Amino acid sequence: MNPNTKNLTVQDLPSANGKLSWPWTPEGSTSASKQADPFEYPRMSIVTPSYQQGEYLEETIRSVLLQGYPNLEYIVIDGGSTDRSVEIIQKYAPWLSYWESEKDRGQSHAINKGFAKATGDIYCWLNSDDGFLPGSLEAVAQSMINRKRTMIVGVSKIRSELDWHEEKIDRRHPTYDEMLYDGRTFPQPSVFWTNDLWELVSCLREELFYAMDYDIWLRMLTKAEEVIFSEYIFSYERSHPEQKMMFKSEVEEEIYYLQKAYVILHAAKLNGIGPLDWFVKSYSRRVSNAIKTGVYTNLYSSKLQKAAFRAVFYENYISWKQLIG
Repeated sequence: MNPNTKNLTVQDLPSANGKLSWPWTPEGSTSASKQADPFEYPRMSIVTPSYQQGEYLEETIRSVLLQGYPNLEYIVIDGGSTDRSVEIIQKYAPWLSYWESEKDRGQSHAINKGFAKATGDIYCWLNSDDGFLPGSLEAVAQSMINRKRTMIVGVSKIRSELDWHEEKIDRRHPTYDEMLYDGRTFPQPSVFWTNDLWELVSCLREELFYAMDYDIWLRMLTKAEEVIFSEYIFSYERSHPEQKMMFKSEVEEEIYYLQKAYVILHAAKLNGIGPLDWFVKSYSRRVSNAIKTGVYTNLYSSKLQKAAFRAVFYENYISWKQLIG
């Protein structure tokens, strides 16, 4: 814990340089003005992994700190950036519980390092180009206080970098079967969980660059006693050309689907479901959905199903399985 954080408040944060909207000003935060005993609130550990994100990082940090959450543990793990990132982190260092900037093995490694330092009751990671909306941490705490082995999945806004007023609402709240057979997932920055779940799943798998969050949600769901689906919009995600999900080649897209296919087939195996049974049920779900919607283009195999087929029947998957252990 950074000892310098003891007497600092959100009002002491560096100037917003004339910017008036959230998260540059505290207006709208439901907890920013509270003078609460921190022991009334569960400890919240937020980890932000970052590398060369100086363009967005300050906004992300402020969106966490301006929550005014009275029992916050905020950890920033930078991968040795050479842009303005370290300068920005140092600017907010008195409000951080821990930070570092050194070469690492990528995003998952950075998140794992951050949670290795965490001491909170509730965990979440927030990427350095995303942000929380006002009052989010308090809303999470009210829903999860004194719970064990629990996840809460909220809603997220997706904001276009090209047009900040262009927003989409991400309400993905799939069932386990929808995740396992259809490849659906959660809005990552709006997922929080209790620390005992993290202890049970150990860490993010570093080799799953594109699917590490999908993998850990599936693993957590098998251990969770309760999953709360909330309509509260906890976060916003920034859509921009440098996102890793903005594939720059067909090879990157293929790796993405192969990694998801690995995660799905591995999760199915842990549930006693072999590849053939997975294919049959996955495709039957597509047929059923096509009949319900009247959209028969869904009868074609999805990119995920095609990747799973390659993963099972082609030799390159054998070496890949050996690679990921």
